[in-house]
Amino acid sequence: MSDACAIVGVADLYGLGIRLGFYFQWLSTLLVTIFRQEEEALYRVVNLIFQLAVMTCLVFLTASDSIHASEVVISVWLLMGALSSLTGDGIVFLGTAAGTVRILFYAALSAYSTWFWFVGLDRLSATSSIPGCDAVGWFGRASMRGPLRDFSKAASIVGLAACAGMLAMSVVVMLRKRDSARVGSNLMLSES
Repeated sequence: MSDACAIVGVADLYGLGIRLGFYFQWLSTLLVTIFRQEEEALYRVVNLIFQLAVMTCLVFLTASDSIHASEVVISVWLLMGALSSLTGDGIVFLGTAAGTVRILFYAALSAYSTWFWFVGLDRLSATSSIPGCDAVGWFGRASMRGPLRDFSKAASIVGLAACAGMLAMSVVVMLRKRDSARVGSNLMLSES
């Protein structure tokens, strides 16, 4: 890619400070998840707040056509990186308010990503790219129009389906908890 195709990125979206913040947040959440499970919930909430801020920025920049396609790819990968902090028991948040919000966040991110790979890439490329320059989204200057796009379409759909399944499981867990609590309170009333 020539210098004529270089873009000035949005530092507020994925600049060095934001990226370092993400990396440290992922690491701290992973370490707490492994060594201090009793404090894990707080770190996951902080991580989610950080992700929500970046996702909000991404959506506003997209809506105003103020972002390049390659910047979207960087941002989505940064937002997905927090999944790396999950350990084998990372699904125990099903049925909790924080867990449901986390699932809804990833569902929104998957929906945005699905829109981007099917529609948004062409829209953003037409409105904010430099004519004659192809948007690249991965190492080796992989074009976003070939196998990377096909893979990303499939991954986005799978992510959305996984979120829908986890949301359904979370609702089932919450309903079972509610029914358990109701049965327990009825037993206590009948014993009185």
